[in-house]
Amino acid sequence: MTFSWHTETVGGGNDQGSTAGDVTYVVIRYGASEQRLYEHGGTLAELVQTIGRLTGPE
Repeated sequence: MTFSWHTETVGGGNDQGSTAGDVTYVVIRYGASEQRLYEHGGTLAELVQTIGRLTGPE
């Protein structure tokens, strides 16, 4: 299982309004599967740390 952090700037286009902001998410890969977890408050970092402790080394 691997985790990688990503931040993208979204918004600021004509169809999205004039405000731009950053979105942070983690991509979790396990075998051929991939999922994204998006940041909501400060819980994303805590969730990833907890999952890492549960899975341990491969």
